Amino acid sequence: AVRARNGGSLFATCYEPELLAQLASMDGQSMAMDVVGDDVSWRSVDTASVMADLDAKTASAPPKEKLVLEKVPFCGSYTVPLAAFDKGVVGAKARNTKALHESLGGGKIPAWIKLPKSMVIPFGTMEHVLDDAINAEVKRKLTLCESQVDDSSERKLEASLANCRACVAELMPPPGCMDAIQTEMVVSGIAPPDSPERWKKAWRALVKVWASKWNERAFVSLRNVGIAHCDLRMSVLVQPVVDADYAFVIHTANPSTGDTTELYAEVVAGLGEVLVGNYPGRALSFAIKKASPLEAKSGTYLALDARPEVLGFPSKSVQLKIPRDTLIFRSDSNGEDLDGYAGAGLYESVPMDPENETFTDYANDPLVRDEKFRDDVLTKIAQAGVAIEAALDGVAQDIEGVVKDGEIYVVQTRPQ
Repeated sequence: AVRARNGGSLFATCYEPELLAQLASMDGQSMAMDVVGDDVSWRSVDTASVMADLDAKTASAPPKEKLVLEKVPFCGSYTVPLAAFDKGVVGAKARNTKALHESLGGGKIPAWIKLPKSMVIPFGTMEHVLDDAINAEVKRKLTLCESQVDDSSERKLEASLANCRACVAELMPPPGCMDAIQTEMVVSGIAPPDSPERWKKAWRALVKVWASKWNERAFVSLRNVGIAHCDLRMSVLVQPVVDADYAFVIHTANPSTGDTTELYAEVVAGLGEVLVGNYPGRALSFAIKKASPLEAKSGTYLALDARPEVLGFPSKSVQLKIPRDTLIFRSDSNGEDLDGYAGAGLYESVPMDPENETFTDYANDPLVRDEKFRDDVLTKIAQAGVAIEAALDGVAQDIEGVVKDGEIYVVQTRPQ
């Protein structure tokens, strides 16, 4: 959705069988889509006139600037603490995390907003690990696999990139690497894995994030905008997983209407992958009017008498929970949040332990059944969103977070 919005493309979901049947009946015809707010309509148009208009626009359009990723060297350390989450060392997720912590420490956001402990494995670490003698054979195999990447067909591309990912999965930690990660976890307040087997799981999760550089969507996306795949670097943000009661995504400016005075958010039971991943069904969605920017700076976050307006109730059939205290390794590349290119969501974030998938009974969930409970939770989510927007100089934010035992945890934020 972020990439579609930033690219000016329609990205819509239809739940009405009759409308889907109408669309299916127009297969092969040229259509124009009209979008007003959340409403989408369509009409038949003449193919020749559409192609002529497209040719004219293409001919008159200025050439696109080629996107070039800045060369990022290894900083010389396997880990960096929060204070060193800086440009050229870590990705935008980590830098935004640092900004949130500085805002919390400086009193710009209220103390009731909780932020998870964080550490980062910086840009260039994977390449440094690959260059170590312990991984000489892996590097030889990966170099060969990269030279054999074949994008002449979807099937061949998928198979050749899978070979690259399999090579990366064979990486071994060089001497001192895991000790450095453990030390930084302790310093950052993160409980490290408590057994050799748990450390193996942590390493596998980290390597899987690195390997996601060679997934099909990312490879094709980079190719289509002319970014050299070899210039992509992956830092990894490491955080404890909060076993959420609810997860949310906030857009502090309503993306459907463009109304910057109104916040829009979606909420699901359990962990957030059900919300941001490819899980069928709807989340609970709501909108609410914000206070003015000046009022938000002073600690008043919502408009006078504002209440959450529920726009849709949830219909997702599953929720995810974690089986035990665990960590998540979040991809944070130098190819995300670039001007003119929406690379967010292309790479994997991997928990150490797989989530448990359970059935969700929203009919008996207080988020649906108890209006006061729902208003309280949604209001607090909205207040957190406006507070973070105000702390980050009033720039509209795309915020991910969770609710646990009534507490609000903000996992990450990026400019909307």
